[in-house]
Amino acid sequence: MKPRVYVDTSVFGGMFDIEFREHTEVFFGQVAENAFSVCISQITLDELKSAPTDVRRFFDSIVIAELLPATPDCRDLARAYLETQALPAKSENDALHVAIASVAKVDFIVSWNFKHLVNINRIRLFNSLNLARGFALIDIRTPREVIS
Repeated sequence: MKPRVYVDTSVFGGMFDIEFREHTEVFFGQVAENAFSVCISQITLDELKSAPTDVRRFFDSIVIAELLPATPDCRDLARAYLETQALPAKSENDALHVAIASVAKVDFIVSWNFKHLVNINRIRLFNSLNLARGFALIDIRTPREVIS
């Protein structure tokens, strides 16, 4: 069974970033080969509205397997991430990305957001809160780490 991966907005933009393009291209090549089942949320769609045209056009070419909902459980968990300072108060969307993926029990989140998501200290805080609230651990990786 292929992994269900929550792809955040930074990965779509990674196609147009010199530093991240190579591994992002390989990741999305493997998505096209059906190696991953891509999940997103309305948060992703909302963030992409203000993305450059080339990023939005690229996003439109990707097959999205699931649009995950932001349920009340997701919103409560995201609020807990913010209240306990797992993320700064201004990072509500990042908190929602992690909470939605956690509640939906995806296999992992794929992101290039090193400040708020692909960060071992924050991942530990997310997982501490997830366990305390009865949710599974969440793994957050870069495209480079998940490609074969």
